[in-house]
Amino acid sequence: MDFNLKNFTEFIYAGEVPPNEMYKLLTTEWGVGDHLALALMDHYGGHIWDTYLALIRLNSKRENFIALNPQLSQGVVRCLDFVGDKTQMRKTLEQIAENGFAPLIKQTDPIAEVISKNNVGGVVQLGSTAIGLPKDVWGKHDIGLIPSKQSTRLAIAKVLEDLKV
Repeated sequence: MDFNLKNFTEFIYAGEVPPNEMYKLLTTEWGVGDHLALALMDHYGGHIWDTYLALIRLNSKRENFIALNPQLSQGVVRCLDFVGDKTQMRKTLEQIAENGFAPLIKQTDPIAEVISKNNVGGVVQLGSTAIGLPKDVWGKHDIGLIPSKQSTRLAIAKVLEDLKV
């Protein structure tokens, strides 16, 4: 395949595969049972590499296995240390955790920059391909933030819950 700018737009980057494909991979190709497959998808979405690493850890740690990667939580904590509008940062992170999407007014938003810098989420534009993002979340917006992956979404929720006063 000739890779150049002419065919560059023919490629789609997908950090995760669609749920039906992930379920098929887990149950058919990897031989995982239905319940474990669904639990893995709840935690890791369609992120194949994270799921693979989780299965390795599960196999070696058994009852001491912890699904949530502590490193993900540290990225969220760094976002909450933001020196700007802390209330808006928290609200944005809550939207990402609850909806998988937080609308933005402009792409160069300082909160979006901090979230992206810490690998907690990334900016998407209306019309871009984002696996698992329902079309109805956009509302009247054409730009927003999505979590870097499903497990990050869970890490955001956990950190925000742990920090509730």
